[in-house]
Amino acid sequence: MNNYSFLKRITNFLQSKNARSNKKTIHFTLIFLSIWLVLVVYTETQHEFWRDEVRAFSLVQEIQSPSDFYNLLQYEGHPFLWYVLLFIGKSIINTPLWLPILGVSIAFLAVCLFMFYAPFPLWTRLLFLFSSISLYEYSVMARNYGISMLLLFVIAILYKKRFSQPYPLALALFFLANTNVHSLIFVGLICLVWVWDFFRNQRPLTFKKQLVFLYLPLLIVFVGIVLCLVYIYPKENSILVTNNINLEPLVIIKTLLRTITESNTTFSKLFPESFPGWITILVLPLMAVGLMKRPAYMLAAFGAQTLMGATFLLVYSGKFRHQALYVVFIVFLYWLFLDSLKNKKITGFPGLAFKVGYSAFTVLLIGNVFLNQTTVWKEITTPASASKQFGEFLANSPEYNNAIILAEPDYMMESLPYYVNNKIYIPREQRFGKTVSWANDAETSLSLGELIQIGEALKQEYEQPVLITIGHWDINLTEPGEEIYSYNKIFTWNEADIQAFQTQTEFIIEFTPAFTGEKYRVYHLK
Repeated sequence: MNNYSFLKRITNFLQSKNARSNKKTIHFTLIFLSIWLVLVVYTETQHEFWRDEVRAFSLVQEIQSPSDFYNLLQYEGHPFLWYVLLFIGKSIINTPLWLPILGVSIAFLAVCLFMFYAPFPLWTRLLFLFSSISLYEYSVMARNYGISMLLLFVIAILYKKRFSQPYPLALALFFLANTNVHSLIFVGLICLVWVWDFFRNQRPLTFKKQLVFLYLPLLIVFVGIVLCLVYIYPKENSILVTNNINLEPLVIIKTLLRTITESNTTFSKLFPESFPGWITILVLPLMAVGLMKRPAYMLAAFGAQTLMGATFLLVYSGKFRHQALYVVFIVFLYWLFLDSLKNKKITGFPGLAFKVGYSAFTVLLIGNVFLNQTTVWKEITTPASASKQFGEFLANSPEYNNAIILAEPDYMMESLPYYVNNKIYIPREQRFGKTVSWANDAETSLSLGELIQIGEALKQEYEQPVLITIGHWDINLTEPGEEIYSYNKIFTWNEADIQAFQTQTEFIIEFTPAFTGEKYRVYHLK
């Protein structure tokens, strides 16, 4: 009897949906959040920052006033919000620590809102709290995607007052539109849901009230969308993103169909590799169908799947950080859905659909918990980038602590400025810098011989040691060859180059492994 009573209490506790109902639920929620924070902070201490993280902070270092933002960010393919937050932090205290501080703080605020305000049972909230999404990708990784998670949860809270206080909601959507291009899709879908709910739930209103409570707030959102498009629209000379996308009707139709029938390809990172692909194909549409009681929410779920999937197929393949945004959007939609029910039970076929959809949603969250093995655990056991080790080597070396770094590929060194202040020379652009240019004005082809000549010239002009770092890990520099790699770059070496390299350089050290590919062999130019 006692065991049964205990199990019943545990079950009721895990089923509880209001973390603020009493002191006990508040205390337990704070305990879970504290465990989350300890795990994230510990993982952060083991994290090596890589180029996609450090590049944003390096660019912000060059911004002196708001007028500089567009000129410096026009080739990044991202809107401005993350850079603005970094700029504000830099303006207070100029330290690279703002990267982990902002990343963890934004994620912590997001999970606090989720744990205290989301209308899910406690067990569902715990699955998301300790999923790879919140425990690693949008917390430890210091990028703009964690802001999307925070803003989606803020919007879910504000959505309840969309009819009486629409302007905070509009402002949150304005900022969400300027986090990343994937969130721009969410903003459009949320606005459509908002309009649907407005005309479906409201009594007939005068045009003046429609203007005040819907059209003007949507205008604010529209301005945010335009600002985002201004920043992300590809420039003609960009090598990072392109506007040469095949938009023929037949291609678009086939692509949209593939996003549903081949979702195990477009959303391949949502489950561990050990999970069969059919789970993804089954789970994603079932989650959308589970929302059929609110057709607008169901259509928004299908819309997000197809539009994001089309982006991954037509523009660039989605990494986990991109695909995980879809999971957060599904969390957001189920949040709105449960809030709209107001604790009423769903009966009939919609009720059955909801149970099946919520079960699929649960499977997705469980899969993301299992992903911690390949995210959190990999982060703790394997360096993300060799830049930290290289930085420590330079800082502790009396001979090389002021060395000029000459890298091939050049972008491999973008993470190094987080750890040391050594000068980095970008050979394809013939300049010193912390970030490479994503415009096509850089030299496409570079030979090993030219790299050595540039190093010799730097050594003579600045009278400082020059270290050549080779980040092409799989090439053989004892036989002539050619390496064609990302961003239309070509690296070549012939017999004369090899002989000069063997004569004029000496191998110093190598740094490996690194799961982002940022590992280097370091050579001293004699």
